[in-house]
Amino acid sequence: MGIVVITERGYTVQQVDTGQDLDVDQFVELTFRDGQACLIHGSSTVLYYKPRKVSFPSQSPPARKPLPSQVPQSREIPKLREEPQQRETSIISQPKGELIARALTPPPFTTEITIRLQIDTLVRFSAPYDLSVFHPRINNLQFFSWFGRLTGRGGVKGPSMLKLTLKDAMPVAKVINIESGDEESFGKVRDYILVQFEKAKLFMPRLKEFGVLIVDPGWATVGGKWGS
Repeated sequence: MGIVVITERGYTVQQVDTGQDLDVDQFVELTFRDGQACLIHGSSTVLYYKPRKVSFPSQSPPARKPLPSQVPQSREIPKLREEPQQRETSIISQPKGELIARALTPPPFTTEITIRLQIDTLVRFSAPYDLSVFHPRINNLQFFSWFGRLTGRGGVKGPSMLKLTLKDAMPVAKVINIESGDEESFGKVRDYILVQFEKAKLFMPRLKEFGVLIVDPGWATVGGKWGS
């Protein structure tokens, strides 16, 4: 004998007496919403369940890949480019049906000037420096002293002469010999490198690096005075 009561806010919504008549159905299905409560009195047995939606997978068979014999074969043979491609043209459709050809130019390309110093008799060179080592405020004696500290050549003042090779100058490499204390010639080095750098870019578009090698002539063959 028992009672099952569904209430909402303290009021009885539905009540079922259990265990009184064995000739009727022994199970009664009750439904209650959020906010309602189920109270059980006596020896009643209540089974709670919550229905849920079950999604079944699609029964359509998976798409099959076409057989090699079913794939359409293209008879067009690709052509190799005989000349470097300078630029491409993109055709863009406008709402009014007009076509506008827009030239696609390559992104800006920068070339780096690198300065390397010979560091031993095996003609190995240092990591690259930029053109700031020839800053206008740096004089001849300071530069030679800096070379001497990094390479150990010539003591505190550095060697008596340095040879600069502009290896990427065009149409041929350029060689400069600078003596220690020659401020006039040293003051022209920066501008000379820049002139040869711009000329090399005309000969070799998209040049990545313009290298300048600086050596002590005691480690390498001495070149000419000033290149043309």
